[in-house]
Amino acid sequence: MEDRLRKDELCAAFADKTKISRPALKQFYHQYYPELKETTFRWMLYELKQKRLLYSVDRGVFSLQGSPLLPEYSPLVSKPLQVLYPKVQKQFPFISVCLWETSSLNSFLLHQLGKGMTIVEVDPDAAEAVFYHLKTNHSNVYLTPTQQELERYVYTATGSIVIKKLVSQSPVRKQGGIPTPKLEKILVDLFADIEFYYPYQGKERDSLFQNAFDRFRLSLKTLYRYAGRRKCRNEFESYLNQLGLPDSGKERTTQ
Repeated sequence: MEDRLRKDELCAAFADKTKISRPALKQFYHQYYPELKETTFRWMLYELKQKRLLYSVDRGVFSLQGSPLLPEYSPLVSKPLQVLYPKVQKQFPFISVCLWETSSLNSFLLHQLGKGMTIVEVDPDAAEAVFYHLKTNHSNVYLTPTQQELERYVYTATGSIVIKKLVSQSPVRKQGGIPTPKLEKILVDLFADIEFYYPYQGKERDSLFQNAFDRFRLSLKTLYRYAGRRKCRNEFESYLNQLGLPDSGKERTTQ
């Protein structure tokens, strides 16, 4: 792949450009590879970024100069989450918790979703107790809702809170003192829980995955390990291959 990247020609062609669009890059490579496939082009972009020759500066926009590594996914923690977490942590200080809002995914999508929800994942044994505790102060709390409940109530309302059972050894990190999912966890969950995350399937999911790999640093080791915990590793790898994204058969893991 190294020779196919045309590093010298690339640098010469865009030496005076501070920003390079994705179409411009594709047009550049088309002059050398007229039959260039989209999946191959994605691989080339990924290779360029891994070799620190190309950097993502925005959605579909790149630069030959920039940070040595893609940034880590670190969305801002909203006020509602800052209020909600202490309510859970104070009452249940010894359980594992992970909170996030689906609205944080809007920047990855083709179309913005008007309604979002807050997901509170806790140890399976504590899920029901947390549900009843939050129910005392919130009317729109749901415990592992059914497909029908999701369609009728959760995705049509504002501020819905859903209690889910946290998978053990989930990739979680502290953001502003609040345990939130790493991007690797979100991606695998979107893939594994098709019915629960049905608004994010199809082309929206494809776009979300492609933007995630383009814009943020991801650990394939973490992705595949967690996919294994969700019992969907083989299917998950096949899906990444289908999108032309890195697979476990090649040494492309970022730590």
